[in-house]
Amino acid sequence: MPFGFGKKSNKKKDKVQVFHKEVLAVHNELRANHAAPALKWSEKCARSAQVWADQLAKMGRLQHKVEDNMGQNLAFVYSSDGKNVTGEQIVNMWYDEIKDYNFKNATFSSGTGHFTQVVWVGSKEVGVGISSTPDGKVFVVANYLPAGNMMGQFAENVNPPQSAHGGQGRSKSKFSKGKQPSASSSSDTGAGAKSKDPKRRASVRCVANANLTEFQSEMLIVHNEMRERHRSSALKWSDSCATSAQEWADQLARMGKLQHKTEGDMGQNLAYMKTSLGNQGDIKAEEIANMWYNEVKDYNYKKAEFQPSTGHFTQLVWAETEFVGVGIASTADGRVFIVANYSPAGNVQGKYGINVKKPRGKSKFKKLFARKNKGTNVTGITSQNDGASAKSKRKGRKAKATSRGIANENLSPFLSDVLMAHNDFRSKHGAQPLGWSSRCADTAQAWADQLVKMGRLQHKKEDNMGQNLAYKFTSNPDSVTGQEMVQMWYDEIKNYNFKAAKFGMNTGHFTQLVWADTVEMGAGVAQSADGQIYLVANYSPPGNVMGKFKENVYPVGTKNPKKFKKSLAKKAANSVRDKARRKPAPSIPLIVCNLITSTIEVAYRVISPRLHNQFLIGAINEKKLGSFKDVSLDAHNNYRAKHGAPPLKWSKECTTHAKKWADYLAKNKKFEHSHQKGFGENLACFMGSAQKEITGHEAVDMWYDEIKDYNFRRATFTPGTGHFTQVVWRETTEVGVAMAKGKNNYTVVVANYKPAGNMMGKFKENVLPPN
Repeated sequence: MPFGFGKKSNKKKDKVQVFHKEVLAVHNELRANHAAPALKWSEKCARSAQVWADQLAKMGRLQHKVEDNMGQNLAFVYSSDGKNVTGEQIVNMWYDEIKDYNFKNATFSSGTGHFTQVVWVGSKEVGVGISSTPDGKVFVVANYLPAGNMMGQFAENVNPPQSAHGGQGRSKSKFSKGKQPSASSSSDTGAGAKSKDPKRRASVRCVANANLTEFQSEMLIVHNEMRERHRSSALKWSDSCATSAQEWADQLARMGKLQHKTEGDMGQNLAYMKTSLGNQGDIKAEEIANMWYNEVKDYNYKKAEFQPSTGHFTQLVWAETEFVGVGIASTADGRVFIVANYSPAGNVQGKYGINVKKPRGKSKFKKLFARKNKGTNVTGITSQNDGASAKSKRKGRKAKATSRGIANENLSPFLSDVLMAHNDFRSKHGAQPLGWSSRCADTAQAWADQLVKMGRLQHKKEDNMGQNLAYKFTSNPDSVTGQEMVQMWYDEIKNYNFKAAKFGMNTGHFTQLVWADTVEMGAGVAQSADGQIYLVANYSPPGNVMGKFKENVYPVGTKNPKKFKKSLAKKAANSVRDKARRKPAPSIPLIVCNLITSTIEVAYRVISPRLHNQFLIGAINEKKLGSFKDVSLDAHNNYRAKHGAPPLKWSKECTTHAKKWADYLAKNKKFEHSHQKGFGENLACFMGSAQKEITGHEAVDMWYDEIKDYNFRRATFTPGTGHFTQVVWRETTEVGVAMAKGKNNYTVVVANYKPAGNMMGKFKENVLPPN
């Protein structure tokens, strides 16, 4: 209960009753001006309102509770003395939204729901609850029966005012004691707000602005809770900061990207989210503020200077900042942009020591912000910070990413979403967040543009970079998110064998995504006129390095990578001792790779010599095998016949190129594509101490085996089926296959095809179901 509103004495009960009577009286005075019948007091509404007000005081934030057939208004004020909180003040806060309501449009609009509920003709009863915290936060809940704000019923329930009275429609209640804050003093508490009485001015600024939305009120509350922990004085709301913040948020929504705007002596924090519903109501102020505050873990108090990826946090708790204003805007497809402007600006070089103080005690809001909001499908979060005074110092400095994906200010929401998704997935595996690399991004964008022109997926070898590719065809490109594309790569986790810890078929995207030694990435995206979207992600250093999977691809839930690596070293030592005691059984790992797949895909199949013949499938009788050329060609054409594709002819040009590349791979013990223009390409390699002679059909059998994962109904490129689709591609007419052996029985098979298969948009007519 608020100060002066307790349950332990008759005197305090009387004050509660006075507050209740005042709320009811002010409601009815305002409703009379809108030709709405007077409300009656409802104990049922009051009981549920009081229960929820007490709960809000415990939670320390505003949040609606759905009550059966009840409407609900919430209010929050901050006061050093609960006696200053009056029913008139609270109801007038709600009613003041009238200035934003369009009576001609007569429909629900953002920021006017409190007003329309207050004067809703169809509501008959009201009940109110009030509660507070020891530090002066007061929460008020009003429940209404029947509920107002019913869609399609605004015209007959929200009547225009008959007259303006009490100051822009405000009511002057007979219950009011003392002078009420004027419209000007309570509506603008920014740098321009003046008062002859300093104490009075401070008191007014601590009271929540009557025109604030719930989101803005929550944002102010959360800022001040965080600042209190760092011994910084509470911020006051500034309409001038809020106005400029709202204007810039609207501009960002039109531009579709995050970008700072220098606002005189204002500092600025930016954030971006994408929701499945595109509803600003899904965005929680606490989640946004916590994104900024979470940078505290990276701040070095000893250095006491600007540090990469801590600017949001330092601006938020900057002691000399006095005012804040927030704006929020959204797009039709669900992108939401948040701007917070601060005055005076923080992040001033040379002043960090006196402005950013160490926190005291344990965080009292750690649990609060760890909560996930039920019912909200948030697909992407990105934030940025800038203070005008520090901007020039930061220019040219490489930004680092936090686990939530703090992005370069010039990133589009889509690419910000890509970075955030990477770091969210990596955090599940104990891998450090990736930073954004302009070098990786530039090469990725150039290649994405090239892929659109080519109309197909094909890797490009970049010096010391790993690469993931993704493709999607859609009639509504704006609906595609970066999270969705990265999810395609991460979904390969279902195929990865953490015990084997090796490169495996259909897992290359996933392993590169979570590769621990990779420290930065850059991405590019391009779109064709007919809705084909190509995403290229480049990584540095590259992942998928043979022999290093165990120490780079951690299982889900790994929290201590160092401890995990130590356990691996211990297991490795034990394994060496075990192997010394027994002779290992020979095996034949088989690896395949297709040029058109989104990453190099490798399939390890360990087979004992006893089972080797059971693996070699096909209609070829081993006792009557011909040359490698004949067996390879026959294997291709046998499979193609099943799919109505004409037989391939042997090509000397394809064979020459295949032989040259196979020799190079075998000699250098490498496994990568040649990227020769004009050719399709499939690769396979064989390793093992007990290896039988490769006759020509083994690699083709492995490639064709991908048919089990191909969806003929979708008829499009899918990861892990590119070898199969190239083998049976109808428009391909020639093939050349070559084999080369290197040291330790390392054998490589390369097949080149003309014309190349796997052309986007042509799968349906080229990959037919088996007959």
